[in-house]
Amino acid sequence: MVKNNGIKIFKLSCISSSLLFLLSCSSTPTTDIQSELVSPTQWQSVLTKYQDTSPLLSDNIQSDKLKALINDALVNNLELRSQALNLQKAEINLKRAGMALWPDLDFKVDASRGNRNGISNSFSLGLTTSYNLDIWGKLSDAEKAAQLGYQKAEIAFLQTKNNIVSQVANAWFDLVAAENFYKLYEQRTLNVKNNLDIIEQGYQAGLNKALDVYLTRSDYEKEQSRLISQQQQIENASRKLSLLIGGYPDKSITSDFLFKQVKVSVPKGVPAEVIKARPDIQLSWLDVLIDDAELAIAHKNRFPKFEIRASISDEESKVSNLLKDGLWSLAAGITLPILDSRNLKSAEETAQLEFQQSELAYLKTTYEAFHEVETTLTQIDVLDRQKKHAVSQKENAVIAEKLAFEQYLNGLVTYATVLTAQNRTLDAEIQLLELNKNLVVNQISLHLALGKNWQSIAGTEINE
Repeated sequence: MVKNNGIKIFKLSCISSSLLFLLSCSSTPTTDIQSELVSPTQWQSVLTKYQDTSPLLSDNIQSDKLKALINDALVNNLELRSQALNLQKAEINLKRAGMALWPDLDFKVDASRGNRNGISNSFSLGLTTSYNLDIWGKLSDAEKAAQLGYQKAEIAFLQTKNNIVSQVANAWFDLVAAENFYKLYEQRTLNVKNNLDIIEQGYQAGLNKALDVYLTRSDYEKEQSRLISQQQQIENASRKLSLLIGGYPDKSITSDFLFKQVKVSVPKGVPAEVIKARPDIQLSWLDVLIDDAELAIAHKNRFPKFEIRASISDEESKVSNLLKDGLWSLAAGITLPILDSRNLKSAEETAQLEFQQSELAYLKTTYEAFHEVETTLTQIDVLDRQKKHAVSQKENAVIAEKLAFEQYLNGLVTYATVLTAQNRTLDAEIQLLELNKNLVVNQISLHLALGKNWQSIAGTEINE
């Protein structure tokens, strides 16, 4: 008898010691991965001279039609609508996680009628409730993970908004550029037609050669063919824009915009602080926090589970007699995993590795964000410097073309010289137009790379 008592005392001591040990290890350390992040105090690009306190890209792209198209896309874009449903699902999951903290309550009612030794009726009623005591905070960790999951869905929805608005703006400027190119080619066609009229008149007067007439006619046909091709580019850009808005790929959308002097601006601030608003960095950080919570859950799954149960039940031949002398019970229990302990330990080790992977993914995402910003800043700087030369190039080409045609009319140069001068002017105008477009497109990329939201693309007047 004494021996049995000693064994019981030993078992209780072991269990108590185990519980105390587990209680002392019931929390896992939080991440300190941000201390490993190496961040510069300022951007390396020379564009820092353009730093502004709070620049809005709308200063460069003021267009009521673009704002209206963005509003339509925010309402009708199919990808955005699908992402909104994901947000609703995350909200439902959050509510479900919160319900885990409440007791379980089951209510059961049965009625039967039999004819074994005469007709008899039987009615039964039972009510059972159970509650898991969240001593280790495992359920709280699960709710925390669900809350972080909902935050991820919110940020993913914002990221989708940013991407859709960026795509709409880029498609819009593809359309703007296509229409601007069409106007340029249209003016070029008109100029060649005027030249052709003058040369044909000179040929009829015996002043010009037949070769010049045929060369000019060939040039005129080439410009007309270019107009037809450019019209197709306009229709393609319009259809792409219509598709992004969430409707039929219509070719009838037109722009109301001409590229003007593009202002270059860079938000002030320490790089690491500036890019914190980027959705991809926020999502990556939430992944770290979620995996941290999942690690805590995996760790606490190895602990005993405490449960309180209560029930009341009765069975009578009449409904009116139910619960008059019903049976009830109240119990508490503890469950400690033994045979499954190795599996639970492996699950915790896996969760630990996944947590470390999410930390490394956060560092990778942050450094890639730095790379994206630095690369875009450099690209804008290159485009800005190229544009200064392109402006001078266009001015000189226009003057040279005018002089070449005047000298041709005076018999000083051949028409080949005129064609060369015309091509140089056209090349200069095309290059300047492309530089203006690329400057605006890269400004959009820069704003998103710096964590600016979709409203900064076309101004705060955009409706959500």
